Amino acid sequence: RPLAEPTLHGGGREPPDIAPLRDRWRRDHDAAEEVPGTMTCLACGSANPLGLGVRFLANERFLWGEYTTLPTYRTRDGAHPALALILLDELGWWLGALAQRECGVTTDVQITLFEAIPDAPLLVVGDRTAVRNDGDPRGRYSRVSGALLGPDGELLATADVRFAGSRAYTRRLVEPFLGTTPIDALVRWFPSSREL
Repeated sequence: RPLAEPTLHGGGREPPDIAPLRDRWRRDHDAAEEVPGTMTCLACGSANPLGLGVRFLANERFLWGEYTTLPTYRTRDGAHPALALILLDELGWWLGALAQRECGVTTDVQITLFEAIPDAPLLVVGDRTAVRNDGDPRGRYSRVSGALLGPDGELLATADVRFAGSRAYTRRLVEPFLGTTPIDALVRWFPSSREL
C-alpha cells in the first residue's frame, strides 16, 4: 500500500504576514534547550549520509533551528527545495510532540513555497503556543504550523502539519533517541518513556 501521496498545486497563494512571529522570536529566543535527535533521521540524523544534522532549540514560546545548507542539498541556483519539506516536517513533528509530550507521526504535511531556497543561512521557526487540537476528543491529533525564513528574515515557505501522537508511538519510536540521549534526559521530553 502507498506510504505517502503528494499533491502539487501552482500559484494562487498569498504569503501570510509572518512579521509578528519573526519579531516575537527575535525578542524571545535567548533561553533555550536543545531537543534530542537520533542518528538516522533525515532531518536530525548525525550518521545519515543525507541527514541535515539540524537540532532544534525550544523555550516556552518557540521552537526553532538555524541551518546552513550542506553540499548534498546545494544546486546551481541555491539550495534544493526539498529542504523546505524536510525542515518544516521536522519542525511540525517536534511542535506536536512537545505539545502532547509523546512521540508520533506527521500524517498530513502541506508546504507552500513562496521563494527559491537560497544557499544561505536559514531559520525554521514555530510558535509553540499556536499548537491546537485537531478535533480529536482524546487529544491525539494536533495541528501545527511553521515558517522557513531566509537570511534577511524573508518568508521562503510555510507549513501546516497534522501530528498524531500517543504512548503507543512513544513505545515504538523512543528507542532511536536512546542512541544519543540518556533515558533520564529523554523523560523530560517524553515522560511515558520511563515506563519502557
